[in-house]
Formats: sequence, C-alpha cells, structure tokens
Amino acid sequence: MTIGDATADQLIDAMGMDGRVVMFGSTGGRDITFNLRIGILNIQLLSMSISTSPAFMTQTMPDFRQYALPLFASGDLTPCVDTVLPMSELRRAHEMVDERKHFGKVILVND
Repeated sequence: MTIGDATADQLIDAMGMDGRVVMFGSTGGRDITFNLRIGILNIQLLSMSISTSPAFMTQTMPDFRQYALPLFASGDLTPCVDTVLPMSELRRAHEMVDERKHFGKVILVND
C-alpha cells in the first residue's frame, strides 16, 4: 500500500494486534507522523522500493509471475479500478488522484 501523512492514523486505527503493513510507495508525501500506539499494538512497518531493490528483479517479480498472475488470470484476484478515462482526460485523472477523489486505480486508455 502507499501511505502518507493524511492516511497514517486511519491505517493504524484499522490495524489489529501484531499487524503488518507493507509500504511500496509514498504518493502521499515522504514525511509521516505516527502516534506511538504502533508499539502498543506491536505493528510491523515494512517497506519496499521497486526502483532501488535488487530483490525486485531476482525475487519479487518472479514470485509475482508465479503466484499472483495466475490468480489474476483465473479471476480469483481482481484489481480495484475506480475509473477508466481516455487519455484526453489526463488532467481530470491527475485532479482525481491529487484530490484523493478515487478508491482504487485510475486508468488511462488511448482515445
């Protein structure tokens, strides 16, 4: 999941004891303030950078191909898509993301 300061408290509130969060992006900004209750809940925060991780190509991508792609192909795993827009509405897509007016992916397709 991506995480930012605007969503950090909601994330922690949704976590249970011994929960884990795997962060793979910082679209909400790089500075995050957490309430230290994460220690009381024993929450683990893990992060991954696709662009700088040597494990991405050697482990993560092969694992994704082996385990996740078949689930997408069978329909057992489906992406959460909020909106599909033509490329001509690129500005609108950026506004939706910037204003957090979406739940799921905003996809652009060729006109």
